[in-house]
This record gives sequence, structure tokens and C-alpha cells, in this order.
Amino acid sequence: MSSIFFTDISSIWPLDRSSNLTVGAILTGLIVLLKLAKAHRESRGLLLPGPTQLPFVGNALSVRASEPWVTYAEWGSRYGGIFKTRMLSEDIIIIHSEQVAKALLERRSSIYSDRPYFVARLPCVYTNAAS
Repeated sequence: MSSIFFTDISSIWPLDRSSNLTVGAILTGLIVLLKLAKAHRESRGLLLPGPTQLPFVGNALSVRASEPWVTYAEWGSRYGGIFKTRMLSEDIIIIHSEQVAKALLERRSSIYSDRPYFVARLPCVYTNAAS
């Protein structure tokens, strides 16, 4: 009975050995790419809780345009004092708790308040070429 099944399939979609190898290689490649993409997503950025995101738009469609603070308050009660969301291509970290805000912005302010070092800053020297 199983030979009839395989005979029917092969008559509908005839594959030889090289076609089977090609299909197998394509499927293996797709599986490897999906695993690599998942590992890349998990390794990049912060591992903060947050709402489930849609591809390309993130959570932009989930936020009420007229009252975004209401959506953030709902997410804050669900995900805690600090959470991450994504709007289009920007990652946004939202601090929802006063205790977390004080810990990050007052107690650790020296970590976040440093000025960048500019390598291209050179002294300007004026020379008078006319004299």
C-alpha cells in the first residue's frame, strides 16, 4: 500500500536523485539561516522584557497615537519598571518605575553623563603668508 502512495507522488512530482539532493540542500540552508538569525537576535541588545514585536514595524501599530502614555502605562504594569519596545527601526527603553529612574539617573549619573572625546579636535594655527 505504501508503494502505491510513493508511485502516485512520483507521477505527480517526478524527482530524480539530484533533485532530492538540491531540495535537501535548500532546506538545510534555510534551517541554518533561521538558527543564525535567531541567535543574532538573542545576542544583540538588552534582554529586557517587552511586548511582542511585528517584523519591520515593531510595536508602532500597538501604541495609540492620541494617548501613547496610556499604552506605556499598561505595558509598565505588565512588564515591570523598565522594559524595551521597538518603534520601526528604533529600540526604545521605557522607565516606568520611580525607583528604577532614581537608580539609573541619579545614583549612576556619572556613567551616563560623560562627554564624547573628539579625536579631530586640532589647534588652529594662523600663519600670515603675505608678510
